[in-house]
Amino acid sequence: MENDVAREKLEEEKKRSEELLSQVQFLYTSLLKQQEEQTRVVLLEQQMQACTLDFENEKLDRQNMQHQLHVILKELRKARNQITQLESLKQLRELAFPEPLVTFQGEAENKVKVASPKSPTAALNESLVECPKCNIQYPATEHRDLLVHVEYCSK
Repeated sequence: MENDVAREKLEEEKKRSEELLSQVQFLYTSLLKQQEEQTRVVLLEQQMQACTLDFENEKLDRQNMQHQLHVILKELRKARNQITQLESLKQLRELAFPEPLVTFQGEAENKVKVASPKSPTAALNESLVECPKCNIQYPATEHRDLLVHVEYCSK
């Protein structure tokens, strides 16, 4: 009888030990799953931070591009206005002076050579005036053209 009681206790302890071992294995598996989930959460948080940073950078880039576009459009408007003004001036000059007033440096030098050295305008034709910005030269007799050029060149 004592043997039977001891065996029963032994069987109960074995069952209890198996149950405890099963619980330990379940808890260990649960712990591993929890660690995997925590790792996943950390990775997702990092991805969210990276996406947020990318979004902010894209937003700043878009704002910079919009600013640059605004500046370029403003410059384009100015250039169009200048072209319109120059075309108007050109038309006025063509109406007032039928021959072209704007000459290239080489043409201006040719005009100087053609002028007679004994004529009263020879001294004026020989002196050249130039744009202070780009140094293009005009004969002194074409000083009005130079003024128009300087106004355009300085803008």
